[in-house]
Amino acid sequence: EPFFTTKERDRGTGLGLAIVDAIVSEHAGWIEVDSVVGQGSTFRVYFPRMVAPSPPQDDGHQMGRDATSDAVLLVVEDNPLVRAMLTTVLVDAGYKVLEAADGEEGRAVFAQDADTIDVAIVDVDLPKVNGVDVLQSFIEARPGVRGIAITGYPLPEETTERLRRLGFSCLKKPFHVPDLKRLIAKCLTDATR
Repeated sequence: EPFFTTKERDRGTGLGLAIVDAIVSEHAGWIEVDSVVGQGSTFRVYFPRMVAPSPPQDDGHQMGRDATSDAVLLVVEDNPLVRAMLTTVLVDAGYKVLEAADGEEGRAVFAQDADTIDVAIVDVDLPKVNGVDVLQSFIEARPGVRGIAITGYPLPEETTERLRRLGFSCLKKPFHVPDLKRLIAKCLTDATR
């Protein structure tokens, strides 16, 4: 279950295993756990054997932006594990990724690279400056910028409404990677209209 943890308060969110489970499930794998109180736990992660895909045939149509993208994404996430996972997944998908660890750093990165950033992916619950304020500052600096808010907590209705008015999508953690990629593709498509 997301957010279940035996760690002391302020020592973790309990999201780690939920994220691992989401990644493994996305790759048609599974996890087996053996746990003995006082001795620890052993996690075994299994993936199906994969056969190398044949190269895509060029049918004369341009591939979608997600497959061979030159898009630049900004990931603003305070959890280093989640930020690293997002960056890895997005770089593997062909995107250039800029990172920030909190709201102030996110604003600084955006101010420096505002003209090149296509989509901002921002955690709502950030230290220093909350993610919704960060997204609003992005759109004030560059109207029309696309963004995705991510959150592991239920959002108050007024926050959801504020994100909708700003034109940003929202994705609940732990999310599936294809869902994130679809939202990014939609943001990129909407930006070209």
